[in-house]
Amino acid sequence: MSINIRTMPLLFIAVLFAGALNANDLPADFLKTSGTLIKNQGGQGEVVQLVGPNLGGWMLMESHMSPLHPRYADKNEKYKNVFDEVSLRNALDTRFGEVKRWELINAFQDAFITEPDFEIIGRSGSNVVRLVIYYENHMDEEGNWHPWKFERLKWAVEMARKYGMYTILDVHGPPGTPNGNDHSGQQTWVPKGVKHPTLTQNRVLNLYTDERRQQMYFKFLRGLAEEFVGNPAVAGYDILNEPKSDAKRDRPHLWPLMEQAYQTVREVDPDHIIFMMYAFSAYGFPDPQDYGFTNVVYSSHFYNDTAKIISKAREISDTFGVPVYVGEFHVKDGGKDGILEALTASGISYSWWSYKTWMNSMLKQVNGKANIPDVTSDSFEEIRTKWSNWRTSSEDSEISLAWMEAILAATDAPSIRHPE
Repeated sequence: MSINIRTMPLLFIAVLFAGALNANDLPADFLKTSGTLIKNQGGQGEVVQLVGPNLGGWMLMESHMSPLHPRYADKNEKYKNVFDEVSLRNALDTRFGEVKRWELINAFQDAFITEPDFEIIGRSGSNVVRLVIYYENHMDEEGNWHPWKFERLKWAVEMARKYGMYTILDVHGPPGTPNGNDHSGQQTWVPKGVKHPTLTQNRVLNLYTDERRQQMYFKFLRGLAEEFVGNPAVAGYDILNEPKSDAKRDRPHLWPLMEQAYQTVREVDPDHIIFMMYAFSAYGFPDPQDYGFTNVVYSSHFYNDTAKIISKAREISDTFGVPVYVGEFHVKDGGKDGILEALTASGISYSWWSYKTWMNSMLKQVNGKANIPDVTSDSFEEIRTKWSNWRTSSEDSEISLAWMEAILAATDAPSIRHPE
């Protein structure tokens, strides 16, 4: 298989084993870390720099980028009704029942990202997608698996592989929330001046304090690892997105939780990379040797100071001797600020946020405002019709491809090798 950029997965094989395999026993495109680098051939081959978009807003809706509420900009209106996955699903259950709720959610997810989207991303030269995951698509609130379990994730991983890309499985919305924000699936606070019957300005981070939710989280990670163990099309597991850690309150809970999450995955899958992040900072990471972390990549997200992305990322890598991955950041002016070229030249792996939204985004333009339903008043058929209209149009496809090709045009660096 020959593709136009970066080392890509060529095989799709499931290898089950009890312990870590020798690099020679792993598929050629299986990624592992080697010092501060990511390499194929189980960490013994060529350097692989992972570059591509996040697939946000698809399997986990966010109020600012997903068709949740037509008046999302009015904070009092937004927080009165639907503002996250929990309130969305509760509203749909109340109005239509669980079976109809799933019919509506599937209508949206079937439309928002389809095979042509993966083809577009692959044609752009990307070699990875970061797949945003919300646990309730796979497990109920009591921790029971849905009958379909990971079927949509398996399909997405296969589509990415088909078009020459790895997948990072990103646990964005675990049982409980690590940050209290809507992008975790559960918003637990409201901004100043907003009135809400139950939420206040105090952020609740119940993943750190609720034993039942923690056990569900570990069960979810174990199930994910059992499903994808040995699969070379998976770059690794991003085990917890944007954990917020207040130094006085939450930090004592965070890394013990991450340690147990790491061990949960390793009991099933000793070979895949585990991506671990600490909010939006180059500081706060532990020495991986203190916890026995191996084959890990440290990740951070940089939104407020993109000019310092490279220096901060290098600081993480140099300090802890592990590869670093910039999992989210904004692309300004189509990448005209030069940050993408600089990131690529630095050898740092990165994913921009995000591929597709209802408004003008960094890389995707969807004029979909007319197809944002009011789930509190629109009929079942109206909601289904509007959400089903979120397929990427041919016009949007060309816009998206042009954006990404322009952004990735200057990515032919010596460290980026092609597969034979």
